[in-house]
Amino acid sequence: MPSMEVRENATAYVQTIRQLAAPAFFSTNKDGKIDPGVGNVPLPSDSAVGGTMTNDDVGVLLVGNHQLYGLDLGVIITQFLEDRESLLRGLAHPLVARGAAMAGIGMGTGAGDGEGDPFGGPANIFKQFGAVPVSGRNLDTLMRERKPSLLFPGGVREVYHKKGEDYKVIWPEKGEFVRAAAKHNATIVPFSAIGIADSFRMVADSNDILNAPIVGDYVQQRASLLPKARDNETFVAPLSIPQLPARFYFLFGKPVETFNLDYKDKEECQRVYESIRRDVEVGIDMLLAERDKDPFREYPARLFYETVNQKPAPLPDLFTNKDKE
Repeated sequence: MPSMEVRENATAYVQTIRQLAAPAFFSTNKDGKIDPGVGNVPLPSDSAVGGTMTNDDVGVLLVGNHQLYGLDLGVIITQFLEDRESLLRGLAHPLVARGAAMAGIGMGTGAGDGEGDPFGGPANIFKQFGAVPVSGRNLDTLMRERKPSLLFPGGVREVYHKKGEDYKVIWPEKGEFVRAAAKHNATIVPFSAIGIADSFRMVADSNDILNAPIVGDYVQQRASLLPKARDNETFVAPLSIPQLPARFYFLFGKPVETFNLDYKDKEECQRVYESIRRDVEVGIDMLLAERDKDPFREYPARLFYETVNQKPAPLPDLFTNKDKE
């Protein structure tokens, strides 16, 4: 676990985002019942402070859609630290793992070296929290060591998505993470998230920037120098204008156990991968539908309530009497 000082610094870094966005978390148990919070997410016994690994423990891999500028990463990590006293090991883009802030890369120019952070937090926050470069070898190690891990299969493509792609699941055709999890009998927990794209108005996406006269060539040249997690990714940040912050919503789905899944059976692992991807898509649709029931979805309503009552606006009571199929 990171030191108390590191944890406090991380909390301070994310606190402004959490105060503005007032994130709401929900999780699904094995029977499909959805409850507030992340209490239904299975975690190894030793992932919490003072915990000890048991023979019954298995690794846990959380996989979900990545949101605009990667602002969801810190919110998720701090939520599990605060609610479960558990540290999630993030499998991050090489730049993020080495200490760059995802949202800070290229703000204003569309590409950069990852040394800055426009939100005023420490640029190496995720490195301090044990983020490792995303790779098959690192994922295998985390699953073998039964560490609770966090993976965004969509990676940079989702973080820097294009106009009209808000909350679109943009994952690769093949999901090798299923085979890595099955090899070590790990549990996979799909999750869905929305809210960040509603907090920005995208002015220019990567296509617009790269096609711009003069600027496009410069950005392309800078982006080509950056390390890539995938051959086809374009590390060019869209240009957006911040709006009043909408609430962030997270839904952790029904855990998928892999005890009976043969990691050598590529066809069956691919079937499970496609099922998990559909679960994430369905979860996004559910969140988009359910958030309309939240009277404090928009920032002005939350601000008015908090100003009058001198306390945080209540979290929404969504998914009442509803199970996730």
